[in-house]
Amino acid sequence: MTMHIRVGGVWKTVSPPSVRVAGTWRTVAAGWVRVSGTWRQFYGGSSLAASVPAGSYTHNVAGVPTDCNFVFIDTGSWSVNDNLSQTGVWKTGTGTGADYQVRWTTTSGSLDTGGSGTWNTLNANRTYGVTMNSPGTKTCTGTVEIRQAAFPNTVLATGSMTLTARWDT
Repeated sequence: MTMHIRVGGVWKTVSPPSVRVAGTWRTVAAGWVRVSGTWRQFYGGSSLAASVPAGSYTHNVAGVPTDCNFVFIDTGSWSVNDNLSQTGVWKTGTGTGADYQVRWTTTSGSLDTGGSGTWNTLNANRTYGVTMNSPGTKTCTGTVEIRQAAFPNTVLATGSMTLTARWDT
């Protein structure tokens, strides 16, 4: 959606609005106004979009310690060191990693890398993982959410993810 302003009787398109946050200019994703007690959007429709690569990821190795780490890369891609060495893209819209935040909430098991229940800005790579240091299997399942940093009540994507590290004898 574009904004227009009337100047000298002529409608002109306004450049996308921006706001300065912590010394950095960021494009405004949406603008809201309260009319008769009801909030209405007057600008936007976010150009920020994301997806969660939900699923199960397993890394098993014979005879040595192993881990299974899922990494949200700040440039908008992801990688996991599972048996398939999978990669993909989590950021499907515009903006930089700093415009997004990710949260892992553990539903079973426990993480060895990364925290559970905390929103982390994706201005740096964020890793969630499990490690197995002796023969056996360790699994952690969680709900992963990605939201707009500027609009913390707007979750863009959510999904369930299971990470498994298995040290085979």
